[in-house]
Amino acid sequence: MAASARSKKYGALLFLDLDNFKTLNDTLAMNRRPVVAAGRQRLLGCVRKGDTVARLGGDEFVVILQDLSQNAEEAAARPKASARKSAPRSTNHTRLP
Repeated sequence: MAASARSKKYGALLFLDLDNFKTLNDTLAMNRRPVVAAGRQRLLGCVRKGDTVARLGGDEFVVILQDLSQNAEEAAARPKASARKSAPRSTNHTRLP
């Protein structure tokens, strides 16, 4: 909030609960790091450099988007565009939920 006040641009705080991420992680990964790392990298690929992605645990993530726009409508559209980038994909010929 302080950064938005300084820059006079809107930001966004997103709480993401990725359905079945923990189950997927527990089922497909012998070593948990590859699935968790892939999920983190995928989220990072949906945001700009300088934005923040953090895993809270299980299947919960927080994303902080800064300096979106001075226009409220334009700023509100940016997180929606990021969400479209994260549409379901598959890995190793297995469709991810």
